[in-house]
Amino acid sequence: MLIGATTALVGATSVFLKNYNCGGTDSEVGVTQIPRQPYVNIDIDRENYINSVLYCGDTHCLNQIRMSSAPFLKLCEVLEGRKRLINTVHVSVREQVLMFLHILGHNVRFRAIGGRFFRSTWTVDN
Repeated sequence: MLIGATTALVGATSVFLKNYNCGGTDSEVGVTQIPRQPYVNIDIDRENYINSVLYCGDTHCLNQIRMSSAPFLKLCEVLEGRKRLINTVHVSVREQVLMFLHILGHNVRFRAIGGRFFRSTWTVDN
C-alpha cells in the first residue's frame, strides 16, 4: 500500500514537471541566464582603493582608518622592520594593516572587508 502510494506520487510529480517544463537543465527549460563576466581589474581596483584612502587627504584617511597617512606608513614600516608582518605573495603589509584598521575603525565584518578589497573571508581572517 505505502509503496504503491509512493510510486504514484513520484509518477505524478514527474508528469507535472515534464508538462510545465520545470524539470531538466536550464537550456531545456528555456531559462535565460545572465553570463558572469570575469572581473579582470581586481588588483588595479584594490590598489586604487588603498591609494585613495592613503593619499586623498588626511581627512579622508582619518575617516576611513582613524589614522592619517604618515603615521600609517610609519606603522607599516615598524611592523615590517620588526618582522611582525611580512609581505606575502598576494597581500602586502600595507593592505594587511589597512584591512585591520578598517575593521577596528568601523566594526565591520570580514565579509564586508573581503568584498571591499576583493579578498576571500579566509584571507581577511588570516
